[in-house]
Amino acid sequence: MLHAMVGNTGTNWKLRHVSWRRVLSQQDWGSLISTITVLIVFAITDAALGGPRARPFQVTDSTISYPYGYSLVPYWSVIVASIAALLLTIVAAELWLRRSQHTDLTNALAATLHFLIDGLSAFGVTGMVTQITKMAVGRLRPDFLDRCKPVVPSPLIVSYGLPASANPACTEPESVELTDGHYSFPSGHTSTAFAFSVWTVGYAVWAFSLRAPRLSAAAVRQMSVGQRLAREAMTAAGFLWIVSLLVYAWFVGVSRITDFKHHASDVVGGALLGTLFGLAFVVRSIARLGSVVDVPIDLHPGTGSPQSESELLGHNGGGRDTGRVHASSMVPV
Repeated sequence: MLHAMVGNTGTNWKLRHVSWRRVLSQQDWGSLISTITVLIVFAITDAALGGPRARPFQVTDSTISYPYGYSLVPYWSVIVASIAALLLTIVAAELWLRRSQHTDLTNALAATLHFLIDGLSAFGVTGMVTQITKMAVGRLRPDFLDRCKPVVPSPLIVSYGLPASANPACTEPESVELTDGHYSFPSGHTSTAFAFSVWTVGYAVWAFSLRAPRLSAAAVRQMSVGQRLAREAMTAAGFLWIVSLLVYAWFVGVSRITDFKHHASDVVGGALLGTLFGLAFVVRSIARLGSVVDVPIDLHPGTGSPQSESELLGHNGGGRDTGRVHASSMVPV
């Protein structure tokens, strides 16, 4: 199907002309409903489990005898920092770097909301799967004995193959901290950090590098020295941003080991879980963008069209179209 793509004129990009009804009505509600359905099923499963699985332990187990202390990276800070990075990346791409690919501000905001909802959906599903897995496994944290302070049998006898009912009693009263001591696998901090980071990195790679239109090598050679330096600086900044997101997720995972909150395998499991859901959701959101806004196809990948190269080089009114109508092949991705 052929659509006429109107250039982003100043009027179309005034906030007062935004149709918020269109922003909402254009959303991919089918995908959102499916995500909500999955979350409801997981919430019911979480409630049905009721608590962590009881696991047998020995007071002589050195792997769970580390000191109980504070967390270097609180969970709330992981969520706040991750959402901020996700939102900043989406806004930078949809409302600035790829502004020329939207017909007006309404469509740009619709795309922004589409990606934001999907990123938050990845977080929600990852969090629920992490919590259910924690309860089903019931693995003890490295600092569990310090939380529990169990009664030491006298005389001390090491026995094997005993059920959880034979565990020595904890001298510490029942509390949130004691229950949390059974939630070691997988690491929730790590799964959250990786879900957000991998989703954001996947989106950034697509939005900054793979999304049409792109400049051809010939167009790059035609740039002035100043334009070339600015372009390379932006490329380097984008790469550093991507690396920083991955390093942050790695730092969060490592901190859970050094804080004695998780075993190394817990962090690996959380990283794998977050990576899988982050990738799954970002691929879905990119593939479904065509159901939210019109998406142009790059008919000559790697070469760029004269129109797009002219815009990206700063011609034709500073990179924005002056309101002319172009016939473009527009189909959903």
